[in-house]
Amino acid sequence: MPRPKTVNGKKYLKIRVSEKFYNFLKRVSEETGFSISETCRSALEIFFMAYFTGRLKGIEDEFWRKFGNRGVKKKG
Repeated sequence: MPRPKTVNGKKYLKIRVSEKFYNFLKRVSEETGFSISETCRSALEIFFMAYFTGRLKGIEDEFWRKFGNRGVKKKG
């Protein structure tokens, strides 16, 4: 039986990610004490808040400055 698309007014959003990115999400989730689902929801909310307030400029460079020393290397 397929999973319903809506439960209690909430929609399911299903995404496909690489195993490497899944492991990244899992590690961040474990470090923060959130589930992977809560982590992804929070990331989407924060992204759109930053997008609509114009605060995305330079965000990738800032991310790698702060996160780069934790063992994940920037592509390219």
